[in-house]
Amino acid sequence: MKTLAIIFSLLSVSVYAQTDSTVVKVKPEQAKERIGKITTVCGRVSCITYTSLQFNPVYLNFSKDYPNQPFAAVISREDFQRINPDPFKIVTSRQVCVTGLVEDYKGKPQIVVKDSGLLEIQ
Repeated sequence: MKTLAIIFSLLSVSVYAQTDSTVVKVKPEQAKERIGKITTVCGRVSCITYTSLQFNPVYLNFSKDYPNQPFAAVISREDFQRINPDPFKIVTSRQVCVTGLVEDYKGKPQIVVKDSGLLEIQ
């Protein structure tokens, strides 16, 4: 019975997070304050980093080049290439908003983009 209650609680929190229309929008420099929270981070992509391995993700580094970026969005290469036939040319230096759970990775905030619809290029 306890297990069922825990599962129900987790599902309720998940549904609430997905349907809450009051997601906070912040600049990349403020993302560190939002670790553990669903947030929209908007700013300029300074550089894109990736490796030549086919299945490795693409990192959109905001405001400053890697490794000095205050925030990064991580997206699968397949999803990133669906954005546009030449996404690398379009995204760099553009205003980009990404929504998701802000996580800490080695002292830097990041959002792992699980749905390319949560990445908006303006």
